[in-house]
Amino acid sequence: MKKLPPGEALRRHNERNRIKNEKRKAELVAHKAANGITSNLTEERKKQMREYIAKKRGPAKRKALRILDMSPEQLEQKRRDEKNAKARDKRQAERDAGIRVDKRLKENMTKPHYKALTAKPKEPRRMRTPKEKKMGKVVNEPKPMRITNNSTQGKIALVISSKLTVFIRPDQDPEQVRAKYKSFCL
Repeated sequence: MKKLPPGEALRRHNERNRIKNEKRKAELVAHKAANGITSNLTEERKKQMREYIAKKRGPAKRKALRILDMSPEQLEQKRRDEKNAKARDKRQAERDAGIRVDKRLKENMTKPHYKALTAKPKEPRRMRTPKEKKMGKVVNEPKPMRITNNSTQGKIALVISSKLTVFIRPDQDPEQVRAKYKSFCL
């Protein structure tokens, strides 16, 4: 058996169900019509309403018959169109009388646009400079003043001021350390 293309099985399934539902609907309509039940049949009910309106209100009220034939979307669109046409006619009448002017036109503008007053000239963008990459291997040189060990064993206490005492290694130069910490004592 050949494999169906993607979506074909679902399409066939939907088609079968549609045919089945239409058949059931037709049977139901025929059954209701045979038993004289017309109130639930939409088309039959519309027909009854049209006949009733035609008899009750006479031929002057043909508008109601038109409304019955329209869907809610069509009715809404019709209402919008009527409203827009009314507003358009009003605007045109104002233009003809010279009351209304189109403010968007340059000659009718009463004041300049706010952006024209507040706009500041932008400074040109700074050109991006490429970073200088160091070539070769970077060698970490030992820093003589760096504290690597915080323990005080085997270190000499160097009193810099009454508030500051520094412990230094025997191989460190006391004057160099004093010069480094001198700025803290001021």
